Amino acid sequence: MQTVESDTQGLLRFSRYAFPPNRLGYCGGEDHAGLYQYMAAQKVDGGLRDMAKNFEGAYPYLRLIAHSVGIEDPLDERVVEAYWLGNAWLDRVTPYDFYRFLEQYYKKVMAPTRFDMLKDSLTQGARPHHNFHVFGIFLYLQKSLTGSVPRMERVLGMVDGCRISWGQVITVIGNQLIVNRPPVMIKDDQWVIGKPVPVRVDWKLDHDGRLWEVHAGDVVSIHWGWASERLKAPQVARLITDTRTFLKLANQRFLCE
Repeated sequence: MQTVESDTQGLLRFSRYAFPPNRLGYCGGEDHAGLYQYMAAQKVDGGLRDMAKNFEGAYPYLRLIAHSVGIEDPLDERVVEAYWLGNAWLDRVTPYDFYRFLEQYYKKVMAPTRFDMLKDSLTQGARPHHNFHVFGIFLYLQKSLTGSVPRMERVLGMVDGCRISWGQVITVIGNQLIVNRPPVMIKDDQWVIGKPVPVRVDWKLDHDGRLWEVHAGDVVSIHWGWASERLKAPQVARLITDTRTFLKLANQRFLCE
């Protein structure tokens, strides 16, 4: 049974991942400042739920996962975790249901041969996870819509920024963290996870208090240069495992052109 706590935490958790691309103008509505205010105040109401529905890329995936586990609310905290980080609920989405989802949302906007490759991946580890979307769909939507894959430098920047990554905090410097984060890169025409390197990421804005405490040694999830939340060891392990699986599928069926 869904609880008020699950509803509250699910919406706030979704917001922490949705805010970074929203503030860059990539997805969602136009009020990224309002979205941040909800996060900082830990406030949940119908307005925040409406904002979440404006994320036309992510929200349908949440509906799919919720339907597969028999949950009415796509913004239940466990559904949100499944999409951004991965968990056991992600595995309950059948290849058939995932195929019907992809057919509905992406078949008409992808080249037929590319969609056939996408379909073949469904029995080889594909899941309705944000990182699968980044590696398996996002880049090739660009090709289908524009006729070409963006330049390699831009490909790397988009993929590495958009995917959910992980990094261990080295130090906290005001509104930023220095984290040891493994990048995704292309080596010998293959997508690979590189060795961790220190990078700066944001974790709060000047005019608001801390969204959560963070300390050196913590592992955080990162989306578009923003630390979204602290991760526990099982969450890190699941995110790494799923990311490797999706990269393997990308190398087998979605090699960069």
